[in-house]
Amino acid sequence: MSHNQPRRPHYGETKPFKPMAVPKAGFDAPKAPRNRNLIGIILLSIIVISAVLVGVFLIRLKKAQSSPKPTITVTYIGLASQEPNEDTNTPVIPSDIPEPTQGQSPSRFFTATLSPVPSHTPAPSKTLAPTFTPTSVSYPFIIRNNTQLAHTMYFPYEKCETSVYVGGQVLDYTEKDVLGYVVRLTGVHAGKPIDLSSETGSMSVFGPSGFGFVLPNDVRSGDEIIIQLFDAQGNALSRESIIDLSGDCDINLTLIRYKQSGDL
Repeated sequence: MSHNQPRRPHYGETKPFKPMAVPKAGFDAPKAPRNRNLIGIILLSIIVISAVLVGVFLIRLKKAQSSPKPTITVTYIGLASQEPNEDTNTPVIPSDIPEPTQGQSPSRFFTATLSPVPSHTPAPSKTLAPTFTPTSVSYPFIIRNNTQLAHTMYFPYEKCETSVYVGGQVLDYTEKDVLGYVVRLTGVHAGKPIDLSSETGSMSVFGPSGFGFVLPNDVRSGDEIIIQLFDAQGNALSRESIIDLSGDCDINLTLIRYKQSGDL
């Protein structure tokens, strides 16, 4: 080659051009991601609201179970014979009404025999006047003890078959013996009337204010013995009291003890 020929400019080799990638058919572009925080808040709100509603329902249910329903009592005011379901506006038709004959109107029989409907207006209650019960006479002495026991406790040498005994004592407020009073025994014994007296202090075997009576051992079913306490002037200091006598050797002594309970 001749060196005098002009040199051609040198161009670098160019690489073949690659076409840009083209998306295949059916390929969707990626969508924007959802706001997950918003969805979580909505779900949490639904859960909280549901829990509140369930709690309110349970509280009301518990209150309803704990408080029983009040019972209603129906009171009927009117005649004592009225039944609760009785219709007071319906007239009562007697059962002995004759059957109407042919050509007669049944209304004639009912009109003539209907009873008037009683009025159920309650009658005014009557105010009863107060009744006064007379009070019994108050006495300053009462019988505090009335006991039956064997006479041998006080009369060990007496025979049971011959006698029955009445004895006792009289005490004041302070349990001290009272002398000079009279105990009177009246009534019927052995089928015969008796009227006996014993002064307090005359039977010291029953105490310093002791009194006593010895009666035949002949106790009958019709007998009635009355005992009463008097002062020296004959004023009654106790009420009349009926006492029992027995001919049984274990209980043939009736022991009476008077005790002052009021002012003289």
